[in-house]
Amino acid sequence: MSVVRIEDVENESFALHLKPDFHLLFYTCSATFHLTLQGRLTLPHLPVRYQHDARGTVVGPKPDYGYLIPSLEATELSETGNRECILLGRRPAKSVHDEVHVLVMLIARDAMSIAHRLGIADMPEEFWDLAEKTRGLIALG
Repeated sequence: MSVVRIEDVENESFALHLKPDFHLLFYTCSATFHLTLQGRLTLPHLPVRYQHDARGTVVGPKPDYGYLIPSLEATELSETGNRECILLGRRPAKSVHDEVHVLVMLIARDAMSIAHRLGIADMPEEFWDLAEKTRGLIALG
């Protein structure tokens, strides 16, 4: 893992506004999801996918969404709409009936492109993989 120094981020739009003691800098992937009233993150452009049992029989639609984990009070989370999410990490499957999950942070960027935490969500890694992602440097304030 490499260390990101403020001197190394001269080309980023937020570089002039960083305070070394107040920002966390790291590289990660980001993707845009739609937040529903039920606190789910979805990718509305996806066609319906189906789950199959061990014999290959269709058992119903596959739930393609992530769950918002109750955390902070944020007025931005009370409305539906598109939200930028950044990848924080992954959790291995807990059993043979579970799947690998990823933890993402919902963020909002200020006028200087510095990210601020709105909430945390959990989703199957397979669902995260379906999103269009970009990799970049995040300045979290």
